Amino acid sequence: MTSRERVLTALSHRESAGIPIDFWAVPEVYAQLQQDLHLPDKEAVLRHFDVDLRYFNGPTLIASQQAAPPEGVLRDHWGVVRQARTVHGTRRDGTAYSWTYKHLLQSPLAQVSSVAELERYPWPTADLWIILMSRAPAGRCARPGTR
Repeated sequence: MTSRERVLTALSHRESAGIPIDFWAVPEVYAQLQQDLHLPDKEAVLRHFDVDLRYFNGPTLIASQQAAPPEGVLRDHWGVVRQARTVHGTRRDGTAYSWTYKHLLQSPLAQVSSVAELERYPWPTADLWIILMSRAPAGRCARPGTR
C-alpha cells in the first residue's frame, strides 16, 4: 500500500495495512537526524522513517487589520501568537545541544466562555488568502515513497 493509499483509506474510515505516519520536528532535530543517519536532506529523513504525510507552505494571508506584533513575535492566521524560544542543555555524554520551538504567548480563544463569543470571533475567510499556487499538472508533483 502506498502512502497515498494509506492516507486515503484512513480518511474514508476503512481498515488498512497500517495507520498513516506523520512527523514534525524543529530544524535542529532534522539536522541532527541527517547527521546521525548520514542522510542528505529532510526528505531523506522522512523516507527513512516511512513518514506518509508531507507539508507545504500554502498561499499567503493578506495582512490583517490588527497591529503588527513586536519583532520576533509571530501571529498566525488563526490569531495565535508565538515567539521563537531556544533551549540549551547538556546531554549525559557531556555534549551540548540546543533546539528552538515556537512558544505560545497568546491563544485568541483562551478567554472564550460561550458559544456566542466563539461565533463572534473574526475567523479567517477565503477572501483573505492570496492564491499563488502553481497550475502544474498533478502528475508533476512529487509523491512520498511506498512502505
